[in-house]
Amino acid sequence: MEVSQEVVQVITDGITGGLTDNKIMENMYTECGVQFSDIKKVFNFVVVEHKLRMTSKDRNEKIATMMSSVKVESGEHLKAIAESICTNLNITMKQCMVGIRGYAGTAGVVLPKIQRKPRGGVGFTKNYKILTDYVLQNKECTQEELIAYASEVLPKTKSNKDTSAFYANQVWNMVIFAKAFNS
Repeated sequence: MEVSQEVVQVITDGITGGLTDNKIMENMYTECGVQFSDIKKVFNFVVVEHKLRMTSKDRNEKIATMMSSVKVESGEHLKAIAESICTNLNITMKQCMVGIRGYAGTAGVVLPKIQRKPRGGVGFTKNYKILTDYVLQNKECTQEELIAYASEVLPKTKSNKDTSAFYANQVWNMVIFAKAFNS
């Protein structure tokens, strides 16, 4: 496949400039006139041919090579190794862990578990914990006060919905249950 130097330059500038693949392909269409139906094929060809990015196959092979010379002793040691690989290969932690898991699977190595941080409180999400803490500090609060407090402090969802009333009502129902249970 023949590709003009102008297309190669647009792709190279886009990758070094930190543009998304979609923005680079848009620039290929608007600046170079690459046909829309061929954009993805041309983009992938140039990236591989000019070694602008490491392919997943190459990345996983390099990770396997690095892992073959290391003996993992603990979860923390594995984490340190993964961070080192990320730095050396300039990849994300997710890409690194996929490569390490792939290597471990083919080599028959059992990886130690990494301890995850617990989320929220004791079985509660962060929102429930915030509201139950408020109720415990303000034992005489009303349902309306709880809803008002929730709308002030709880974050909106990704779709920008205000779910504070839902959480406040759930916590209020728990308060009613606790009062009835304790009486």
